[in-house]
Parts: sequence; C-alpha cells; structure tokens
Amino acid sequence: MPIIKSLLDNDMYKFTMQAAVLKYRQHVPVKYVFSNRRPEGKFNEAFMQAFRYELDAMSHLAATHDELSWFQRTCPFLTDQYVEYLRNYRYNPSEISAKLVNGDLQLEINGPWDRTILWEVPLMAVISELFFTHCDTNWEHDEVAQANALIGKAERLKECTLADFGTRRRRSYDMQDLVVRTLKQHHPKFVGTSNVHLAHKHGTKPIGTMAHEWIMGISALESLRYANRHALNIWSKVFRGDLGIALTDTFGTDAFFEDVDHSIRELGVGDVGVPKRMKKFAGMFYGRLESYAAALDAGDRAGLAAALARNIHPEAGEGAPSMEGLADYLFTAETVMAMVGEDEIETGALIVPGPDERTA
Repeated sequence: MPIIKSLLDNDMYKFTMQAAVLKYRQHVPVKYVFSNRRPEGKFNEAFMQAFRYELDAMSHLAATHDELSWFQRTCPFLTDQYVEYLRNYRYNPSEISAKLVNGDLQLEINGPWDRTILWEVPLMAVISELFFTHCDTNWEHDEVAQANALIGKAERLKECTLADFGTRRRRSYDMQDLVVRTLKQHHPKFVGTSNVHLAHKHGTKPIGTMAHEWIMGISALESLRYANRHALNIWSKVFRGDLGIALTDTFGTDAFFEDVDHSIRELGVGDVGVPKRMKKFAGMFYGRLESYAAALDAGDRAGLAAALARNIHPEAGEGAPSMEGLADYLFTAETVMAMVGEDEIETGALIVPGPDERTA
C-alpha cells in the first residue's frame, strides 16, 4: 500500500502558494535540494527501492470529485480555474533525481515552480516514513499507548488552542492520522490540521496561508530589497483579502515592519494612520520581547510567567490561567540552546527540547 494515498495529502500552504504562483508567474524554473539535518542518519538500498516505488505510485494520484468539491466549499477563495487545474494535476517523477552516495541521500526537484511546488511536503513525509521503516528500526508502534499519551497531553493542554502541522516530519501516515483523530475527539480547542486530506477525512479545518518559500521566491523574481512588500502585494491581489496572515521573520523583523507599513498604505489606510498603527505594532512586539528577555536573563520564572499571562490572555486579568509551565519550558529551551555551537546551527542540527521537558 503506498504511503501517499491522496493528492490532498499535503499541507494547505502548498496549495495556496501554487494558486498564487499560477496567477502571478507560470513556468519559472526552480530547484529544490534535500538537506539531511541528521547527517548521522544513513540511508540504504532497501530505502531507495521503496522510495522509487512511492514515486511511481504518486504519479497515479488524482484528486477525486468529492475531494475537490469539499476543498472549494471549505476554502471559497480557491477559484474555479485553480480547482480545475488541480483536477488535472499529476505528479511527474521525471522532475525528481535521487541517488545514494556513501549512505547519504542526494535528492533534487527540478521543473516549473507552479508544478514542482507540490512535491516537497509529501516527499519529506515519504522519506521520513521509509527511513523509520528501513533504516532506523529501533522503535515500536503501539497505537493504544500512543493514543493514551495523546489523550493525556490533550488534557494537560486543554486551555491551549492546538493545531496539527506535522505532515513533513511525521513518523508515519498512520501516526499523523491518529494525532488528528484523537485531538479532534478529546481536545476542546483543537482547530484543525495543515494536512488537507486529513482535514477532509476527519471533518476539521485545513489550516495554512503561505510559507517562507513564497517570500523567498518573490525576492528572487522581484528584488531582495522590499521582498516582503512585493510578496504581500501580490498575495493580496490574488486572494483579495483572504488568507491575511503574514510571516515576519523571512528576512528579519525590521524589514518586515518597514514593508508592511508600505503595504498597508497601498491597501488604502490613510497616511496619517499608518505610522501610528505601525508604531503600535512594533512597540507591542519589541515590548514583549524585552519583557521576556529581561525575565530570562534575571532567572525570574514568576516574572516570565506573569508577562506571558498578560500577553497571551490580556482579557482575563487576574483570572488568566497559570503560565508557569510555559515559563519553565522557555527556561529549559534557553538552557539547551545556549549550549549549541554556531557550527551546529549552520548545519541545521539544532534540536529544540520537547514541551514535556523541564529544567531541574
């Protein structure tokens, strides 16, 4: 049975970005290159044979009428033209080149941006599942135990709004399916998943707008300077006010604030109001950053918990839920990441501690 069983087994932002690329500029040649962030993890020939099988299986996928009807009803910003394009879309394995060199996987995706954009996330899911099937096999899949662990986590995090964004890094399709199914049943504030197929399967919301890929791609096609401005302007013209969530960190927050200032003006906010809005926006961001940093530097867990409560639940006042657990986690994360060298960060080897870890 193939791993990818539906064309919609992909993250929402890949479809929205594909729709934007098709509207903005088609047939732009691009290259994606796989980077293994765990260089100690080696691949083998059994993996490669299974990987080739999965590529061939993906070439036979086609979105069904039921899937596309649901997709457009759920996401009305998707145009008839785009849905028709998706109806006729097929993965083309000739766009993939992959080989093993001394146990390292060398993989590239080459082709038009509007076509190749859908490959990345399902390929990462396939690579992950096959790696843990054929390469790193020292683990067990106990669905009952994992379901119980998820139910326990849902109970501990019942005051938090949760969404699933696990497609590209999932251990397996079955594991992500279990996560979405269990959280939907047992977490009162579970709002959806980035995986469109699983959102359709479990009757929840597909979540996603754009990835850093969109802004980085526009920076290469338009200009690096004001890349956020160009990307946001094109995005707003494609979706006409829908999907209005922007990424602030692609090329630094200062550049983002400057570009958003300009974009807000172009969207019709008067010149007198723009500086006030942006000043308030930037002040809130840097004010929160400063309060968190000061508490971390001083080792003040109570102060950090109070700052988190003020900013995450400003309307709750004294009734805000305790943020002590989140404050403990931030101290743990800071301690762990302070010991990471620049060489590790450059290779992408940084591992952020899990939410259940705590400092002593």
